[in-house]
Amino acid sequence: MTMLTITDGRARENVVRAINFWQAETCINFHPRTNEQHFVEFIGNDVGCWSTVGKDEAIGRQVVSIGPGCEHFGVTSHELAHSLGVFHEQSRYDRDAVVQLNRNVVDPTLLFNFAKIGPKELSTYRLPYDVGSVMHYTPTEFSAFKQISALTTVDPNLQQTMGQMEGPSFLDILVLNLHYNCQVDAGAKFDYVEEETTTTTTTTTTAEPLQAMEILDTFNMETDGLTTIMARAA
Repeated sequence: MTMLTITDGRARENVVRAINFWQAETCINFHPRTNEQHFVEFIGNDVGCWSTVGKDEAIGRQVVSIGPGCEHFGVTSHELAHSLGVFHEQSRYDRDAVVQLNRNVVDPTLLFNFAKIGPKELSTYRLPYDVGSVMHYTPTEFSAFKQISALTTVDPNLQQTMGQMEGPSFLDILVLNLHYNCQVDAGAKFDYVEEETTTTTTTTTTAEPLQAMEILDTFNMETDGLTTIMARAA
């Protein structure tokens, strides 16, 4: 479930927009929280944009921070995807075939942000690496020199598509549908095989759709059975 304790109007609007987007594009349903013990809470009084990845059974309250400067649909949809279990795209263990990391321009104490996650914790569902994912870092993210990229695509033609924050890509949508076992026609276009993961699971329950621009103080997402750690490094 989720609690929306954000007072900034634009941030609230784009949190609701992200909730409505993922509800419309997947089989995941959201509804106002009543007294559920497991919930997602959006806060706006912290620094930065961040979220844990997936549900932690031991912690009922799952926080998503939409701080100052994060009040954009690309950011809110990105952080909500994290809460649903999606990693950063560049965390994929197979990323080196598509993007290269220039360690020389990243502070050694910040290199952990580029750690790759192995197949026991992350499943790609055999989907192609998505440079245009809303879950991908920008080229200069964590670079000590803003004119020098920390991440460079092997194919130079893809460099400018990296790190877009307009909103989720087709593959961003597809991976959540696959992960939550949604019935999705788009899945038939890909030859994918589910990989074994060592994750705990939880489930969502159905609920009445939220109205597109509805601003609520409290939201609730039931997750009594969905995977804690999910498919691709988003």
